Amino acid sequence: MLQKSQFGTFPRSTGELETAFRGNSQGGGTPRTAVAVRPYSHFIPQTSQVQVKIMDMTSARPRRAKIKPREEAAHFSSVCKDKDGFDVKFINSYKGRGVFSCRPFQNGDFLIEYRGEVITKSERENRHKLYHNALKVFMFDFRFNGQELCVDAAKEDNSLGRLVNDDHVNPNCKMKLIKVDGKPHLCLFALKDISPGQEIAYDYSDSDWPWRCRISTETLHEDGAMTSESHCDDIQQVS
Repeated sequence: MLQKSQFGTFPRSTGELETAFRGNSQGGGTPRTAVAVRPYSHFIPQTSQVQVKIMDMTSARPRRAKIKPREEAAHFSSVCKDKDGFDVKFINSYKGRGVFSCRPFQNGDFLIEYRGEVITKSERENRHKLYHNALKVFMFDFRFNGQELCVDAAKEDNSLGRLVNDDHVNPNCKMKLIKVDGKPHLCLFALKDISPGQEIAYDYSDSDWPWRCRISTETLHEDGAMTSESHCDDIQQVS
């Protein structure tokens, strides 16, 4: 028996194909008229063609846009967390600890926030009288909306920004001021491409740091002397 489909009439088996040409051998009747029959494979799409179409559609999809450094900085500042990609290592007894990259970063990338308690100038002066010299280096002065403020990062809170060292000779990042929900945040952005294993360092601006006097071509400091009492009147605000 011939089977009908949207492609026309064709036999369901090889035996029916022979009957269509030779006639019914059991009945001895008149041979049927031979018809051209297309094989089943003609009506089955080629798998390779389907795969090619799927690949074409996949390649045509737009790639996910990279988040802008300013937006990334605002996100991590708002959740008070450090991004992945950094490791803290002990350098030596004089320099103490430092922050190192463990993955590559590109020029302009957001790196780390200098996180701490934002206090007024008067409160900063009060604490400055009470703090030991080892804690004073964690006080970062800056201006915001015409007001003198300070980020006090003296408290050990496992944040990375307070451990980033000074390098006035060849820094690979720069401190910039951003505003999130009306509040100031100090964030480090890469000045150049940074390879895995490189130490993160920026220029503290002031020129009278004791480690600079000791060795002018190296960035040295006592344990934790990374984000310090820098006066950042020249800090760039990122809008």
